[in-house]
Amino acid sequence: MNSVRQLWDLQQLDLQQIEKQKLLKENKLLKDLCLIKNEVTTGVEEFKKQKADYKQLKMAITVLEAQVQELKTNIEHLNDKLSDGSVPNHKDVAVIYAEVQQLQQRIVDIENEELILIEKQEDSKSKLEQKSAYLKERKALYDQLKADYQAFKQDLKQQIAVIISNKEQLKCAIKDDSMLLYQGLLKRYLNPVAVVKDGICGGCHLALTAQQRNQLRVAQSLVKCDHCGRLIFINDKDLISINDH
Repeated sequence: MNSVRQLWDLQQLDLQQIEKQKLLKENKLLKDLCLIKNEVTTGVEEFKKQKADYKQLKMAITVLEAQVQELKTNIEHLNDKLSDGSVPNHKDVAVIYAEVQQLQQRIVDIENEELILIEKQEDSKSKLEQKSAYLKERKALYDQLKADYQAFKQDLKQQIAVIISNKEQLKCAIKDDSMLLYQGLLKRYLNPVAVVKDGICGGCHLALTAQQRNQLRVAQSLVKCDHCGRLIFINDKDLISINDH
């Protein structure tokens, strides 16, 4: 009976190790970390695109400003001609006046276009500032989650190391033939050892035969369930129930 109880304890340690190793690969912290990392990566790419658009708007405004300045210089030159009397012909004067008016209208049109671009630039700048603040916030959260995950992972690894150490100590106390039988059953079941309660196998949940119940009462060696082949035993507190069947 002691051997099967030791195998039961070993099975519990095996199951604990499997669960904790699973947690290393699948846990909420890791999922949240991956989600935020993807979110930050996508956000950075969006921020780069928005920044490039902002720079293009700034360049376009600079180009328009240069055009306005050039037009104003041309107007000054034309006005100089009108004021210094170098154009005595009234017809030529009229032509210059008309040209000045055209240039002035062109300046108005360009400045209106420039105002539209400036509004877009301000809107783009506002969005950039918002995106930058948002990314900083998410990056800070990512760093915190990463630190929490590293601590969580380190703690899990330490727990697994303790479980493995306890398993090795327990294996040393288990007979070789019992260990071989347990390892063979592990190829079929995650839980090759089952507790019997109320005459029912805890592995396959089928009722034991009267012969098996008698075997468990006086078991001096390992007992297998006739239905599933698992190693079975009964807790001392339930022994009275078995004897009553």
